[in-house]
Amino acid sequence: MAKTAVILAGGKSVRFAGGAHVHKALGLIGDRPILEHIFAFLGRSGIETVIVCIGVHGDLIEAYLRTRPPTDITCTPLETGIGK
Repeated sequence: MAKTAVILAGGKSVRFAGGAHVHKALGLIGDRPILEHIFAFLGRSGIETVIVCIGVHGDLIEAYLRTRPPTDITCTPLETGIGK
């Protein structure tokens, strides 16, 4: 079974919040960011290491991750295009 997951979060978020400086991975579902829901699912699935590919506004994701308990999460720069 795979123990590592990759989250592609390098998009520009142009359709999310009108392109505001809100990264869509940090958009709220209930009272928690989307990333938290993904991390919880991955943890329940036995994933031990998560690589988050960040791009535009990646600094927002890195700042958010510094507020979490220590886990094996790595950020790497990767800007992706718009999926059409």
